[in-house]
Amino acid sequence: MSYNVSNFDLKSNMTPPLRVLQTALTHPERLEIHSSLDTEDYEYRVFLYFLELNSTVKEGKRVFDIYVNSEIQREKFDILARGSKYTYTVLNVSANGLLNLTLVKASGAEFGPLLNAYEILQMRSWIEETNQKDGSVSVLFSSFSGWGYFTWGPIWTNFSLRISRRES
Repeated sequence: MSYNVSNFDLKSNMTPPLRVLQTALTHPERLEIHSSLDTEDYEYRVFLYFLELNSTVKEGKRVFDIYVNSEIQREKFDILARGSKYTYTVLNVSANGLLNLTLVKASGAEFGPLLNAYEILQMRSWIEETNQKDGSVSVLFSSFSGWGYFTWGPIWTNFSLRISRRES
């Protein structure tokens, strides 16, 4: 059995821990998150996780646009549009040095944007000389933590994972 990026299933039920989803960053108009990245051009996959915590919010009331580095990625994003209080979206973007994520309240919306957690994964292609039995994944992720209040602090973790297969 060999391992590679194609084994990663975006439709799997991978979610942040409930403790993370029970906290959120909100603003009546706009959320901005600035992340420093490698200074070379790379492709990134950005996962944004949302759980509507306000039981009075109904579908169509918290709608916002999602921008990465000033480019629109999702227009009129509504957490409740699929009939669930939980959803996520995945953005594929290119960046060099900085990744600026901005969520802006859409025109006519009653509530401003909300974000529970996000992950930024740097995507790298295989090098032909690489042993296809070995691989590496670099992940940068962040979540908002709080203790029932809207005080929060990003938790950053960098790690590398090397997957190897041994011949028996």
